[in-house]
Amino acid sequence: ISRDMHTHPTRSGILVLSLTFVNLAQHSQVFPELEITLMDAANQPVAQRQFHPLDYLRPDADTQAGLAADVFLPVLLELGDPGELAVGFEIRFL
Repeated sequence: ISRDMHTHPTRSGILVLSLTFVNLAQHSQVFPELEITLMDAANQPVAQRQFHPLDYLRPDADTQAGLAADVFLPVLLELGDPGELAVGFEIRFL
């Protein structure tokens, strides 16, 4: 639904990635793994990392229940900044 990446306002060397996704199915779905790829100006990968649901959900989240239908899930991730080469990003749901 939405996504944004910016430098951390108080911590140098950190990027903040915020995204919101929604389950449009008529039933609950398993929380996906997220693959984040930072890209350079030529759209080539600079860095890549996978996040498991326990990496991006609140500690008290019920991962067994899955993501309910029509639920919007905001996610906030802090990533190491690989420097000026990273000018964009790609998110894949695995």
